[in-house]
Amino acid sequence: MPDWNGVEIVIYSRMLSTFINAVIEAGLRVENVIESEPNPALVREKDHNPAKWYSLPRARLIPTTFIVKAQKNLAEEVIDERSRRYSRR
Repeated sequence: MPDWNGVEIVIYSRMLSTFINAVIEAGLRVENVIESEPNPALVREKDHNPAKWYSLPRARLIPTTFIVKAQKNLAEEVIDERSRRYSRR
């Protein structure tokens, strides 16, 4: 198992679609997905080694960070609330 400064770390192998589908299943509407690009100005010499756990070649293949912008559909929420109110009568 890999470690960082002697502390064992767990690496979860999940696909990007796993996260996006979870957002959709939660009833949110995906508006945008942003993946980070490696900044060559910040890369150290040792980060060029593709055998390393984090390296520039790997960062170019797999995004190290991504942001999902999602929003709850408020119109559906209003309709659901009205339906609940009328069904209680």
